[in-house]
Amino acid sequence: DEFNLEFQPRMNLETNQIISVEALLRWNSKDMGKVGPDVFIPLAEESGQIIEIGEWVLKEAIATLSRWHELGLNHLSISINVSAIQLQRAKLVQSISSLVEQYSVPEYCIELEITESMVLNQSNQPLANKSHADAAKSNRSWSIDKAPEPKIHLAKTRVPCTKSISHYLY
Repeated sequence: DEFNLEFQPRMNLETNQIISVEALLRWNSKDMGKVGPDVFIPLAEESGQIIEIGEWVLKEAIATLSRWHELGLNHLSISINVSAIQLQRAKLVQSISSLVEQYSVPEYCIELEITESMVLNQSNQPLANKSHADAAKSNRSWSIDKAPEPKIHLAKTRVPCTKSISHYLY
């Protein structure tokens, strides 16, 4: 109950319309107060709790998007951060597909962001396993979150784009 999602809007600057949101996980600890994701995400990854937390984030984000669509905001899409551990988990794509079906949200309205550290940590090996192959076949958009100098880093990882990974996981 200490975790919650905040939604950062992405605007079309020409129309001043919100076109999508990024779901941001926040932790307000009863003992420590607000704890930044730069602190709690690595701890969750190290402890193995990132899978459970990540599943909660996916469910909450997709359920929220579904409610917005029901209110007539059908043009909105949502971006959700996914950790390296989640991406390497074979059931990630199936879990998302199940949630998309459960909440009647078009699959193309979900964008998954992989962290810069995941791309950089994978630089000596291709992004390849069953989960990555399934992800590449999905109808979701993929992007890199907070990647400095994207051309350099993406070239090292053999991902053929500079801003968005869309069906190009090797």
